[in-house]
Amino acid sequence: MQSLRKGFSLAELIVVVAIVLSLIALLLPALQRVREAAYKVTCANHLKIIGKGIALHVASNKYYPTGGGDNDSGPTPTPPRGLTSAGEPARGLNQDWGWMYQVLPYIEHENIWRQRVQKPATPDPNGIFPGGFDHPGDAAIARTLVEVYFCPSRRIPTTVYTEDYGERAVNDYAGNMGAFTPVLENGTLHDP
Repeated sequence: MQSLRKGFSLAELIVVVAIVLSLIALLLPALQRVREAAYKVTCANHLKIIGKGIALHVASNKYYPTGGGDNDSGPTPTPPRGLTSAGEPARGLNQDWGWMYQVLPYIEHENIWRQRVQKPATPDPNGIFPGGFDHPGDAAIARTLVEVYFCPSRRIPTTVYTEDYGERAVNDYAGNMGAFTPVLENGTLHDP
């Protein structure tokens, strides 16, 4: 009497698994190259958005975004955002926050730029607010993730905690305001 063969032998299964694993090993590097190429395109697009935002800022305000009005503060607390008497964010050297904040309205994030302070707070005698150096409304902005400021080749958007300064949304791009500090005269920025 003949026995009917049902299923695969162990050797056949091992061969099939080995073939599948070999194919996966050959495809993974190619998939990672494709993913990295897509990340580079996204990163270049983010830089293009930032560049257009800076160009719109210049066209609108007639000067480049600054490094902020309190660049030489050293290890002192981060100053609150510069706000006008009407509660609007200040511009130019009247704005203590740097270019990444100043460009927000021009990269479709005006809602973050205009965010109001939610509640008044009083710092302790050392100038520290509850939860860190930032005023509570400013702290919410400082930890807000803006995807355009991240290159996916490097990392995913993330918020970090930096000791006394509170939570900060990190970024992957830097700006340079040049070798001079412009001077604000009669509402206009000039070279010194």
